[in-house]
Amino acid sequence: MHTKPRPRAMVDAMHPTDIVLDHPWVAPALWIVLHSLDYSLTLVGARLRLRGADKVFVVEGSYELNPLFQKVIDRQRWISVRFIVTLLGLAAALYVVALTCPGHDVADGLGLVLGVVVFTRVAVIGRHLHNIWLYRRVVRRPDAVTGSIRYDRPTVYAITSSTYLHYAVLLALAAAVVSDPWIIGGALGNAMIALYSSILGWRSGRRQSRAVSAIPSTSPDDRS
Repeated sequence: MHTKPRPRAMVDAMHPTDIVLDHPWVAPALWIVLHSLDYSLTLVGARLRLRGADKVFVVEGSYELNPLFQKVIDRQRWISVRFIVTLLGLAAALYVVALTCPGHDVADGLGLVLGVVVFTRVAVIGRHLHNIWLYRRVVRRPDAVTGSIRYDRPTVYAITSSTYLHYAVLLALAAAVVSDPWIIGGALGNAMIALYSSILGWRSGRRQSRAVSAIPSTSPDDRS
């Protein structure tokens, strides 16, 4: 006895893009949940760093790498104007895009946008969870790590760029097999974060070079 195959429409209806098209509120809800988790976990990681992890992992500058949120995170603010603006602003934009999307024929564009949003936030949240686990272990068990390691700002950005580039490559390989707009968007989004981190690292390195060159050198005649 052969099982009757399901109609194509039923299979397509299970795709996340179709769910968003049928229920436009899902798109902003995804962003609100993921962005809130990102912001909250950033604050948790920053606090754990100040509780003792910074003695082992000496990182130059703010715990937050995005210049837009550095001052807010450094001040340990759970609620900030910038967070609310980015939270509600992009949520509204996603809702409008999902609501006004002409239909399933152009759904790939919507899937691409949602892939950028979801996969980049998931990657960021994964890094936060790793940092929190590591910082808690160091704080609770001081003997777990001996000594300390110092990262200057350009190195921090270089590590970050490399990490997101790895995510982008993995998602690109998956996209080559599956060819799904969400995965393609995730690969593009993580690649953009990698590029942005590289630019921030390059700028930070230039600032360091200028600061070093501005320090007057001491000649043997000056010391005599």
